[in-house]
Amino acid sequence: MGHSLENDLAVLKLVHSHIIDTAVRYTHPVPGFKHSLRHLTATYLNRSIQGGKKGHDPREDGKAALDLTIFYASGVG
Repeated sequence: MGHSLENDLAVLKLVHSHIIDTAVRYTHPVPGFKHSLRHLTATYLNRSIQGGKKGHDPREDGKAALDLTIFYASGVG
């Protein structure tokens, strides 16, 4: 489970049948485009992420992806 996992899986040369990718779950209206994790978190969870000066925090990103997955599964997203 994560956000925009296709590149990570390609680099690791992995194929996995049980992946939850929030970039795929929350589709963009324009084919070929994806919403950022920051945008999805702000829109659906009303929460700001990735605002620190140190860049992305993998724990914060992982928690956001998990919360978006739970939100989607609840039938609201």
